[in-house]
Amino acid sequence: MASSQAQAPQEINLAYLLARLWAAKFGVLFFVLGITGLVYFYTQTTSPKYEAEAQVLIEAQETAFTRPEVQQGDSVPSIDDRAVTSQVQVMRSRDVAEQVIDRLGLRDDPRFDSALDGMSPVQSVMVLLGLSEDPMLLSAEERVYQEFDSGLSVFNIPESRVIVVRYKSGDPELAAQIANAVVEIYQQTQRTTQADNTRSATSFLETEIAELRQQVGEAEAAVARFRSGSGLFLVTDNLTLSTQQLSELSSELTRARAEESTARSRAEEIRELIAQQGTRVALPDSFATPLTQRLQEEQATLRARIAELSATLLPAHPRLQELNAQLSDLGGQIRAEAGRIAQRFDNEARVASARAGALQDELARLSAEAARVGEAEVELRALEREASAQRDLLASYLVRFREAATRDDAANLPTNARIIQTAQVERDAIFPQTMPMIMIAFVGSFALALLSVTSHAILAGAVRDESMDAVEPRFEPRTTPVSVPSAPSPEEANPAPSGRDAIARLQTLAASTAATTTATRAATSAQTPTGSAPATMPNTVRTYSLTDAQDCRMLFAHLRKSGPPGAGTRVTVGAADEHTVAGGLALHLARALAEAGRSVVMIDCIGDLSGAGISADGPGFYELVTGTAGFDSSLHKDPDSALHFVPSGFTQADRSMIADDAADLVFSALAENYDSVVVNAGADPQLLLECANINDAMVLCGNPARVNVLAQTLSSIVSRDRILSVRTQTATTFQAAIPA
Repeated sequence: MASSQAQAPQEINLAYLLARLWAAKFGVLFFVLGITGLVYFYTQTTSPKYEAEAQVLIEAQETAFTRPEVQQGDSVPSIDDRAVTSQVQVMRSRDVAEQVIDRLGLRDDPRFDSALDGMSPVQSVMVLLGLSEDPMLLSAEERVYQEFDSGLSVFNIPESRVIVVRYKSGDPELAAQIANAVVEIYQQTQRTTQADNTRSATSFLETEIAELRQQVGEAEAAVARFRSGSGLFLVTDNLTLSTQQLSELSSELTRARAEESTARSRAEEIRELIAQQGTRVALPDSFATPLTQRLQEEQATLRARIAELSATLLPAHPRLQELNAQLSDLGGQIRAEAGRIAQRFDNEARVASARAGALQDELARLSAEAARVGEAEVELRALEREASAQRDLLASYLVRFREAATRDDAANLPTNARIIQTAQVERDAIFPQTMPMIMIAFVGSFALALLSVTSHAILAGAVRDESMDAVEPRFEPRTTPVSVPSAPSPEEANPAPSGRDAIARLQTLAASTAATTTATRAATSAQTPTGSAPATMPNTVRTYSLTDAQDCRMLFAHLRKSGPPGAGTRVTVGAADEHTVAGGLALHLARALAEAGRSVVMIDCIGDLSGAGISADGPGFYELVTGTAGFDSSLHKDPDSALHFVPSGFTQADRSMIADDAADLVFSALAENYDSVVVNAGADPQLLLECANINDAMVLCGNPARVNVLAQTLSSIVSRDRILSVRTQTATTFQAAIPA
């Protein structure tokens, strides 16, 4: 509790602070009106500034009709953000500024050259004090340029290719003229640059074309000389004379060998027919001659006659013998004629063979000539490639030269910038903005005045220490005995006392003397021996001895049935005096219930469990109530049992929060998830009072007389059957006696 008091926060005395603010109301009013008046005077006396704006779109202006032929197949060049940024710098360049200055004659304008009218007294004083640069130290060109550049603003709109040109001046017409002049001169500069580049390209191409024409003529002459000297005469486009002759001889040789083969095969076929058929040779139509055809017809006629006569005459008849003799003679004639035909085919084969031999010799000679011509053609093709390359280069240069010559006029050249908005004369000044500046001055000065008064009030003592309001009364023993108050009458017990009355009664309890405590403890010890049944203290407060197994079982049964149906039992453990530590009893009860198989959570509202081996680090119960922490970070596991516990936490909060709805929600949520909820309330009177109405049972320990008086006081708030008393803080027998 001492640490809680040492760390009690300080808060501002709001009533004292409001009084100081009300006392300084006239000073605040005069300060605010003074600052606002000065700002209004400044807005009415300062020279107004006007701004004109022109916009330029950066895009390729070339079309299919204006683009050079050499670029017709190319895609339109893209313009990225870097290209747009580069064009912004071009517009801000000094070259463009100098051209605008010359066009508008700004060098003779006193608004741009302060030296023309001389420095004003204020400016002279600032120069003498070193607060401003002496314009006389600069050249006239530099003075004009600096004044011009100070009013110029060029930037590109994000995510677009639009460049905005703004100029601020005291003359709205001059501002519009300068903004328009900047974009116009920028376009003119682009055209001039393109025209200069085109002229340079034209001059270069003209020189190169003259040289290429001479080189092309020399290359073509070299090709003609080499072709004539090597005998590479062209019959057609790509066919030389030797190549054509070689092709024709190859065809003739193939034809001669085919004729030789055909003649030999026919002669062999006729001889095979003669050998197979003998005198009865019948030549096919492909080999027959007019003579053989006639002889074969007569042979057929005789055979028909013989067959006719054989029907009536015998074979030995003279007529049949005569006809057979004629038939045999015709067969001999046909055989002889077939031999002559075979001989003729043999002659044709010999002629074709001789012709093929002659063609073969000529082909060999032409092949040697073709080899020589092939080597010469290699050199010829190299010369032709060189001449062709020179011709192609000359043709491309001629096309480019023609295109460059047509784009020589700068006035007709398209640019990559298009003016999408010209600057107009603005009649509304952008500075000063009277109403916004007055409003800002009013609000700012008022806030500054409030801050000043508040700071002085705090330094003067508006902060008071609230820790003294939360100091707990310490229980000092008194040397004179006091009588134990009797139980209140029914009429007095029915109405519930207020919180302040109950706390006062509990604080009166804490003033009991040490003498009364000693006498009562001795009397109680004499009346109730160890191991006896629960003793009945005055006013029937049930007392259990934790050293007796029967008492432990009865206490366990009472704690189990104290809770409402469907929810866990909520038990508050407290001490009747500050010399008794209730945390040890609460921890032993909770661990014993957990060992019996019940799910138990213990809430330490005091923070006196550090000596029991339980770490109290991290957020806890008061963080749960205030909503600064959740159950996942506030619930901890007891290393020695299945018990879960919630420490008191970091916050040294007002113990009256136990009566808040948020605390009731925390207790209800834990009771729905655990069989038992054990709360360590210690000897804090206020905490015991607040826990009385939200718990199902209260277990008190300490001096029996003070326990009895405390129970009587609490019975005016809660039912007496919910208040229990224990004899000892040793829970060994209680833990062993609880049924699993």
